[in-house]
Amino acid sequence: MNEIEDDDIAPREDPNRKMSREEIIKAVTEPGVEASTEKRFLVIPSLASEKVVLEEFLDGLGLAPDSKKYEILKAYCSEKTASLIDIKAMIQRIEHLTPEQLDVLEVICRRREFSAKRILDVIQSIKKTGTTKLLALRAFVDLDRVGPGPLNRFFSVILPQGSPQEMGREQYEQELREKAMRPDQVDAFYTLCTEVPAISHGNAISLLLRIRSFGLQHSRLISKFLKAGVCFGEKHITDDNIVGLVNLLQSLPELTDSERFNKMVKKMSRRPDNQKKDFQYLLQAFRDEVESEQRSASGIRSLFKG
Repeated sequence: MNEIEDDDIAPREDPNRKMSREEIIKAVTEPGVEASTEKRFLVIPSLASEKVVLEEFLDGLGLAPDSKKYEILKAYCSEKTASLIDIKAMIQRIEHLTPEQLDVLEVICRRREFSAKRILDVIQSIKKTGTTKLLALRAFVDLDRVGPGPLNRFFSVILPQGSPQEMGREQYEQELREKAMRPDQVDAFYTLCTEVPAISHGNAISLLLRIRSFGLQHSRLISKFLKAGVCFGEKHITDDNIVGLVNLLQSLPELTDSERFNKMVKKMSRRPDNQKKDFQYLLQAFRDEVESEQRSASGIRSLFKG
């Protein structure tokens, strides 16, 4: 008959036992230390006593209470069902984010549609976005009803869909060039997202695809004149007609003389509000200026041929 060892009757740790503040901080901040259970979740209910526990936990990480990282981790721990593994990964991934990247991440952390693990994936995409296109990303995440699906589509438009190892260096660099955006194009997209009332994320992505092929003058006309209350003739510019307006602008050729374009913009800026807020007037003036330049060029060529 086998003897029963002491270990066989030793009390087992309750897997549902709440971790103490010291255990939580130690498990999160010390790389070699793991929680006693395989996966324990830090869920902070919205109770006053638990709020104190959360604040003590964050204080134990050495973050200033008024810092952006503190606010992000607070939102991540209190609004998401984040495991200790998730929290460790979160702390590591936000360590070297810029203030502008942290601003974008904070908006996403406060969206209920994003899970703890999805947020970790989003951080990697934020890093890949780079500094030039970050303003476009901020404009997009600030739109209403932007969840994981729309954000995935946005990233698919601005980022290569794989790593150099997965795609091959040549294909990766080609896709990188195809999806590049100039600062003036980013500014135009930001203007569209912030000035067109209640623009949908579907239309925003459609506009992003079109703006990538904008010329500098197209971008400048949008950034300069698209403000709240603009119209096209008698119709106000809204989510219903903004794509059509951008298509019309994109179809117009640009002036070859940049100085002539600058003078035209200054002249437009001095027009009365009812004209400089009317894109029908603005685009017609732009078209007239292009045709005038083309006639002048044609006349000069004829003169030399004669």
